[in-house]
Amino acid sequence: MKYCGIADAHGIESFISYQTINPKVLKSIAKMQDTPIESDHTLFAMKMRAGANRHRHTVMYLVEMEDKDAKKIEKLLSAEKYIDALKQLKILAKETSVEKGREKSWSMIPNEDLDPYAGERGQ
Repeated sequence: MKYCGIADAHGIESFISYQTINPKVLKSIAKMQDTPIESDHTLFAMKMRAGANRHRHTVMYLVEMEDKDAKKIEKLLSAEKYIDALKQLKILAKETSVEKGREKSWSMIPNEDLDPYAGERGQ
């Protein structure tokens, strides 16, 4: 099964079943190409979030994985273990695609030290 979402220096932010995305945009997601704004509001919001938070190395991703492995990711996310979830996603995914030009960021995350504002949290 396929999942898409966004991840950054702090781990996975979203993990959405590929089947819930508007069928009109599936081809664009698979190729990680630009997608028309009107195609899918969830996808548009994810692209906006990723683009607005480059300082945290935010990346939109698409992965293919076994259902049992996806359940492990969902369990980690439910427990608010976002960094562990991203580490496991990278290990368990059979195939991974990221936005063009964001491959280096994908290879560097998770790493909270990459967030220039990480020291300001909780102040």
